[in-house]
Amino acid sequence: MIVCPKCNAQLAESAKFCENCGAPVGQTPGQQVQAKQAVNCPKCGSQAEVGFKFCEVCGTPLADNARPLTENAKPMVASTRPPVSNANTQIMQLKMQPVKKSVRKWPIFAGAGVLAIAVIVLAVVLLGGNSYYGLFLKDNEIFCTDFSKDQPWQLSSGFLRIILDEFSNEDVEVLYRKLANDGGHFFGLYIQRSKDNKIIFYPDRLDMETGLSLYYRHMNKRDQEPVKIDSSVFSYTVNNDANLVTYLKWPLDTDAMLYQYDMRTDTKEKIGENVLNYKVTDDGRKLCYINAEGNIYIKHYGKDKEKIESYAAKLAYVSEDLKTIYYIKEGSLYRKVEGKDKEKIASNVNEVLKVYESGELYFVRLDFTDVALINYVVDDMKDIDAAMTEPVKPVYPSMWDYETWEEYDAAVDRYWEEYEEYEEALEMYQAKLDRDYLRESLAERTLWQYDYTLLYYYNGTEEKLVADAFYNDTYYGPDYSGVYFAADSPVVVYSRYNQSTFDKVKLSEISSAYDVEEMVEAALYSSTEKYIAIKDTASILDQESAKAIMIADDGRTIYYIDNVAEGKDTGDLYRIVVSGGKLKEPELYDSYVCVKYVSMLADGKLLYFKDVKNYKGDLYIDKKRIDYDVDVYRYVYNADSKKLVYFVDYNNNKEYGTLKVFENGKAVKIADDVFCFEIAPDGRILYLCDYSMVRHMGDLYSYNNGKSTKIDDDVLGIIRFDDRKYKGNDPEDPYWWTRYE
Repeated sequence: MIVCPKCNAQLAESAKFCENCGAPVGQTPGQQVQAKQAVNCPKCGSQAEVGFKFCEVCGTPLADNARPLTENAKPMVASTRPPVSNANTQIMQLKMQPVKKSVRKWPIFAGAGVLAIAVIVLAVVLLGGNSYYGLFLKDNEIFCTDFSKDQPWQLSSGFLRIILDEFSNEDVEVLYRKLANDGGHFFGLYIQRSKDNKIIFYPDRLDMETGLSLYYRHMNKRDQEPVKIDSSVFSYTVNNDANLVTYLKWPLDTDAMLYQYDMRTDTKEKIGENVLNYKVTDDGRKLCYINAEGNIYIKHYGKDKEKIESYAAKLAYVSEDLKTIYYIKEGSLYRKVEGKDKEKIASNVNEVLKVYESGELYFVRLDFTDVALINYVVDDMKDIDAAMTEPVKPVYPSMWDYETWEEYDAAVDRYWEEYEEYEEALEMYQAKLDRDYLRESLAERTLWQYDYTLLYYYNGTEEKLVADAFYNDTYYGPDYSGVYFAADSPVVVYSRYNQSTFDKVKLSEISSAYDVEEMVEAALYSSTEKYIAIKDTASILDQESAKAIMIADDGRTIYYIDNVAEGKDTGDLYRIVVSGGKLKEPELYDSYVCVKYVSMLADGKLLYFKDVKNYKGDLYIDKKRIDYDVDVYRYVYNADSKKLVYFVDYNNNKEYGTLKVFENGKAVKIADDVFCFEIAPDGRILYLCDYSMVRHMGDLYSYNNGKSTKIDDDVLGIIRFDDRKYKGNDPEDPYWWTRYE
């Protein structure tokens, strides 16, 4: 064991840095003093002692005239300090302190986290035939490795150099921690590969003012300079032949502009301005977009754009070949098929919930009627109040009206008895007057009538009512995420108010119209019932309170959890099979299933947990227990390789656990003390272990065919492989432009 010279913590003999305080170890006090006379590496910024000819970190030759590092000088990157990071500008979860300007920064990230400096972040990308290459950050640049013993080669040039000066050092540790936890998912959102795996598209020279600059280069022509496509690229997509790049350019303080770049001629064409949403065919030669004015355009490569519609409210659906477009204008739903006139599908349409390739769709029609609150009230005091009259106040007796004192005293006693009766009657009468006022208020005040929220099914030729009193669990949200659709078949699970079971509020139990509104809302919610509709045929779901609803993509299997006791989070898991367009009876699939942790995997398998304690429990797939003590959040399933990778015995304080893989019916241990992991497209498992929470770095390994191979050390995090068509911010999300205000 060795001892940290700064905090005296005991460390392993091979330790280079203290796990407790992060200080360098393995030096004598005299050596530490001598190390202060150092120079900066011109490439990675690490400190090296004066007299050294090569950088100990990256091997770069040190010039004879290298500038010594004085006490006030700050290296570009110090090997023992946390990296400077850029906060997620979408939700600004972390505090950013730019030192130069206090202006709105360009939204480089889309729900991905932060960037790292002087760290390694690995991304697996399929490039060059059947070879898998790793992309990682090092020395502020993106590097590429083929997992062989060959030295990695530098892909980018000045990737993070510009933003180094954008932030103060006060929040460096917080930002660095954020990057270690979330930032590893970011780069996969912006890195794309060609279909033949010979060209890579990647971000470079990030700048908080101009945003993300997009480049490309040929992987088999490493000596060639990369080609810059454009800066301020917000999202992009590459066609199948890798010669056309369609992208949204969104500089600060300007509108979003749609461009198309031709790699063959190194030219770009501006397609449109103030673009909200766009879609491109796989060959890149045809695109559709809508701008903020509601104008919808179709643009063929090499031809002028054609306006399809003006002042549309939104694009509801665009087919993959862009030949069929659904959109809403002035409350009506239209369909425009290439070569035909537009066709009005329905009127008074609020939202299109789901469109299928067959032309079938579901939509919602909102036709609220204001209903007086008095209609939700039972006037149980009506007859009593009608018979009630204002009480007469008794008169105090005069002594002059009585001949004796005994008669007068008796009259006074009777007066006080009558007065008490009068006060009681007056109080009741005043309550009657209050109820009269409440009746008037309830008659004047209205509430939206839920009967007129209608769910419709359109079969391609005509609309059919599926449900009135349609209820959406996320009514105030931007979408109808409380409704569950099968991806490929018109099957939907939804909720409907059952006002036949709705008990009206008694007038005697309320004191204001506001009380009625609250009680009506609660009563309506409690009266909701779950339904399953196949096309337009709906059937009530026989359950108490179905939760965790899952529908297979083909619509043939539906799962839900029911019988969840109050204050508990477990219940009975049921399965419903859809056959011949009809629902079979629900069957009990499993019991004591945790409601919070149920998911449908990509190949239709059902994953769930039982006996969950402290976020760890028994993991099941399709009724088979895979393992126990599995972390409920940290697992990844690869449908192609049929591999499930997960943590057991995870330590939430130290943030590491034992990594295992389940494949071919067996669970196999990969490694202990693993910080994070991902599955590559070829089934290779990448993981970080021996991770320092002080330095936020660890050793990166690749697990393949039962063997682990070390790739590199000082690694921050692993990038998830992302194969989405649209890179960056997804334009197919109809609400993406609202998320960056």
